[in-house]
Amino acid sequence: KTQHEGHPLKEVAERVVRQRLKRTGWREKAKELIDKAVEQDIRRFERADIRSPWEDRKPVKVEIIGKKVEDPEENRAMAEETLAKGEFDVIVYTDGSASEGRSNGGSGCVVKDEEGRRVEAWRRAAGKICSSYQAELKAIESALEWLTENESWRRARIVSDSQSSLRAIESDNIKSPNALLKRIASLLEGVKGR
Repeated sequence: KTQHEGHPLKEVAERVVRQRLKRTGWREKAKELIDKAVEQDIRRFERADIRSPWEDRKPVKVEIIGKKVEDPEENRAMAEETLAKGEFDVIVYTDGSASEGRSNGGSGCVVKDEEGRRVEAWRRAAGKICSSYQAELKAIESALEWLTENESWRRARIVSDSQSSLRAIESDNIKSPNALLKRIASLLEGVKGR
């Protein structure tokens, strides 16, 4: 569909070939997949909330605060002190893990309001073959999806204990081959534009 008229590749792709067998060939399958992808992109574009560049945008900041230490009580005190700073309408706590760090990944989120009351919680599979890092990213993706779908907040915080995930997001590495990082970057842009 993207090739110009008269281009040999376009002619080959669009050529109608009489089928000898009942099964579908590669052209039909490719056309079906392309049509489906284009339709999804059109729907995504129709749903997008397009704003002018001069309109207010929500600031999005990725912060890595503190470092885990051996003493769990010291970790808890540091976390509570950090969470007490700032006023937020919602705080989304995320976590992800994988069996032996490489399989049967799972992720979860808990959303709390400004009073600390539980608003919503969920768990999701992160993949049969999955690292703990990928599971953590899946949880953060899930939190951002929730923030995108729910209009009830003005200031939100996502809390994760995965420094490697946060560092990857903070680096904003567009060239990363990691599809989850790309999706998270896209969701962050959407949240900024709300």
